[in-house]
Amino acid sequence: MKADRIVEQVALNQNRTYLVTYVKKDGTLDQFTSAKRGNKTYARRNAYKLSSYRHDLLHGTTDNSIMFVTLVVPNDVSYYGCEASWEAVSKTLGPFIRALRKFGIEKYLAVLEATEEGCCHAHILFRWNRSLQVRRQNDEYYLAEDELTKLIRDNWVKAWAKESDLQLNSHAVLIRVCPDLIEAKKVFCYITKYLGMGSIVTNAIYRVMNKKAVPSDSCKLFSNFWAYKKRIRLCRTSKSLGKGALFKRLIR
Repeated sequence: MKADRIVEQVALNQNRTYLVTYVKKDGTLDQFTSAKRGNKTYARRNAYKLSSYRHDLLHGTTDNSIMFVTLVVPNDVSYYGCEASWEAVSKTLGPFIRALRKFGIEKYLAVLEATEEGCCHAHILFRWNRSLQVRRQNDEYYLAEDELTKLIRDNWVKAWAKESDLQLNSHAVLIRVCPDLIEAKKVFCYITKYLGMGSIVTNAIYRVMNKKAVPSDSCKLFSNFWAYKKRIRLCRTSKSLGKGALFKRLIR
């Protein structure tokens, strides 16, 4: 499945907006486009939310208390294979996270993202109520608690089996740990790169239509396409995340 096959549909969705008119303080009229997934208004609004999510998730954390989990699914790049992956991940993510919360997770932020071929995978940042044991390998920090590692992987396989007949491979769950706040902020930026202001698809549409696309354009367009088509939320958080004073201040 190629990005140029869905770019027309993404562009069509972007045109389904309307202009909002409001009166400025000086009495003049101004207009802006209504929020639509992928346009600037929607992106700016969600950029404010991301600022609040990052503050609430990472503020006051201790070293080794932020876990970075990547969930990979079978890579069937046909149209129906991609569609099935988005449906399965979307339905599986909730039960998987709920099963883990009783073991010490305080807050989380999960992001659904497209591969270059259009299939779905997920990134999750978990904030634990304690420091985790880690091992360093090739400048990466991995979870060194065998029992917890097995628990996370088993729960993902169990939740996945209820939604899909496809078999997960041994690399379906990658578990890493952020050793400090600086690394946690880097990972947060990495998993949210196609959210907020990074979700605007205008330039991606232009480059694909003019045969100048880069890999990130495909990921962005596929995420936009499947989220719109299947009514999927690309960002999911704890109920308490983003409800603090910072969010109220940002949206004023």
